Amino acid sequence: MTMTASAYHHHFLFLLLLLFSSPSLIAAQLLYNVCGTTGNFTANSTYQTNLNQVLSSLYLNASTSGFATSTVGQIPDLVIGLALCRGDVKTTECRACLNTATQDAQQVCPFNRASMVWYDFCFLRFSNVQFLGYTGNDPELLLGNTAYVSDPQRFNRLLNLLLNATLDRAARSGKRFATGVVSKFTVEDPTVYGLVQCLPYLSASQCRQCVRRLYDPLPSFLQGRQGGRVIGVTCTMRYEIYSFFEGAPKVTLTVPLENATPTPPPPPPPPAVPAP
Repeated sequence: MTMTASAYHHHFLFLLLLLFSSPSLIAAQLLYNVCGTTGNFTANSTYQTNLNQVLSSLYLNASTSGFATSTVGQIPDLVIGLALCRGDVKTTECRACLNTATQDAQQVCPFNRASMVWYDFCFLRFSNVQFLGYTGNDPELLLGNTAYVSDPQRFNRLLNLLLNATLDRAARSGKRFATGVVSKFTVEDPTVYGLVQCLPYLSASQCRQCVRRLYDPLPSFLQGRQGGRVIGVTCTMRYEIYSFFEGAPKVTLTVPLENATPTPPPPPPPPAVPAP
């Protein structure tokens, strides 16, 4: 499911309903794309040569490290690129996603000097205008599950706690990525999973500010939904009542059904005291 916008120098917010299918199908789908408004280039031009170098560099470097930037050429043929893979995906999955993104970015915005494409497993962006270091998150896309929870007030309150704990872990990590889970959420929805990610060049405080704005407060479009996400150019968050990420969650909370206060992880053991 895709939608396009005519420009990305303004704020765009698209609300879409997403019927979630298998993770493998979702990962291969183009979630969203935006074409720039900074001009076009011609085939076999210097800009295309520079763009090919940027895309090749991003593919090679980001597929192994999970994140890469690249700059080639001088104005008016300057090309700047960025690629980010989701922090939990394997190298092969990252590589496959970036390979698809490299092709789609040029097909959905043919001969456009700027393009952005989002997938479940990766994000790719290139432009002839400097954007590296940008800490805003526009444009943004909201995706929501079509099913609703039975107790939205409790769900939203505990979801906020889960995402806060997950965000804190992500902000303290070098990858600016973390996953979390809360058990015994409600009788109907006993487990909820969360994920947050920022571009690695954001500081811890910038990451916290970017992600917290996505869910605190939760957008009205996502209120009461069993799952949802907000994706942008610098940070993203997602939650579901089923596991959608790979590996064990970095944050684990347990919430007694009769109490809305989660049980935090046990504190680390005190340092050993040397014997006299």
